[in-house]
Amino acid sequence: MTVMQVIMTHLPPGIHGVLIICCLFITVSAFNLSPSERERSIRQNIPGRDYSELSRPSELVEVDVDVLLYMVNELNFRKETLSMTGRVKTKWNDPSLTWYPMQHNNVTFILLPRKRVWSPEIIIDNIAGEVKPIGDRAKEDLIRLEYTGMVHWDVSLTFSTHCDIDITYYPFDTQRCTLELGEWTYTRKEINFTTHSKGIVLDSYKDNGEWNIIGTFAQPKQYGAEYMQLHFGLVMKRKSLYYILNVIVPLVLISILCVISFLIPLDAGERVSYSIAVLLSLAVFLTVVSANMPSTSKYVSVLAVYLVTVMIISALTCVMTILVIRVYHRNDHECPIPLWLQKFVGSFAPLLSGSSSGIIVSQHSSPEHVAETGWSRTNTADDIHERLECWGEEPGARDFANRRRGESRVFQTTRMSMRRKKSLKQDYISRFWNSFKRDNTYLRSAGSKSNRTSSPLTKCHLSIRRQVKLRQSVVR
Repeated sequence: MTVMQVIMTHLPPGIHGVLIICCLFITVSAFNLSPSERERSIRQNIPGRDYSELSRPSELVEVDVDVLLYMVNELNFRKETLSMTGRVKTKWNDPSLTWYPMQHNNVTFILLPRKRVWSPEIIIDNIAGEVKPIGDRAKEDLIRLEYTGMVHWDVSLTFSTHCDIDITYYPFDTQRCTLELGEWTYTRKEINFTTHSKGIVLDSYKDNGEWNIIGTFAQPKQYGAEYMQLHFGLVMKRKSLYYILNVIVPLVLISILCVISFLIPLDAGERVSYSIAVLLSLAVFLTVVSANMPSTSKYVSVLAVYLVTVMIISALTCVMTILVIRVYHRNDHECPIPLWLQKFVGSFAPLLSGSSSGIIVSQHSSPEHVAETGWSRTNTADDIHERLECWGEEPGARDFANRRRGESRVFQTTRMSMRRKKSLKQDYISRFWNSFKRDNTYLRSAGSKSNRTSSPLTKCHLSIRRQVKLRQSVVR
């Protein structure tokens, strides 16, 4: 028998109707309560008097954590930090915070201050700044409590975390940054962190102008033997168009300008200043690139190595330009060319000039070409000396004329040597040819053909004839 049946059996018959009317009145009054009044009645009874917000709900509490990302604010290369804005969503079950909806006018959830119930102290372990639990109990953070005892706690915040920056392929780099969440108050035997998502949730993410998110991940990780962590990570790829237009293209153009500095004529007098200007431009680019990179030796940027290499080449270009100008304007009478250098250059001269002799003639390759064109090095040097009066005492003009006159003398000596060799060859061929004609006349008067071919003199004659033909072919 129920309590109501016992009460009804022991009451007088006239009281039954009054009791029924009172129950109906209470029921109607309860249905006329506002939602806030219904929730107030639950808040007064939940949690109960024996509940303590310092006690865990059970022996092992399963805490489910999800991270929602709203935007990536900044990835600071110098400080190696990532600034993000997002939300951390947690939920767990507390059996002490349940009620029956039918007994409380079908109220299925209520909002309570977090300080009235137990909650985990979640910490961002790799935060760049002061380490403290997320959320603040003093600010009356609210939690959502369902009638089943499921507690939902969401915290929106902006935070900066440390990120290991890999600058190897800057500005075509890909970065992996993680958000490490942990609980240092309880061990993994008391609180177990789990997640049902495969990574950071990007449903409300706003696109960033510098980075593309190409992937996310989430994985639990045991820290030591007693504690657990949850790692939520981002995989971001840089949008490189800005750096291609403002860094890569100008750098390639400056590198090309560094190479073509040797095309500037020496008489122009701008080769050294041009090379130094290119070197300074490369130094400015190296400063700009280094300003955006962390001060670490863990990773070395390929772009920085390329910049240093081009700077070394540019510095060598400046040195070579100065040496070339020094040699070009030197005075051969005051500082003659060493003998060993003459022999060294002379050994490679035939290969470089395509000539059989070891002497290189400037501007004209042979005396025959001089005869055809009517060009004279001596006349050119004389013309320069005659025009010195018109030029005035300009710096380097007289040295230039003396140098051209010395080249004319070398050219004349070479031409005379080649003519002498040619005359000796012609004299040698003429002597052999006269000897051949004398031997041929003698053989005709000696006898028959058979006697001529078998005689030793005939054999000698044939040998000489072959030698003459061979030498004629060589001379031609």
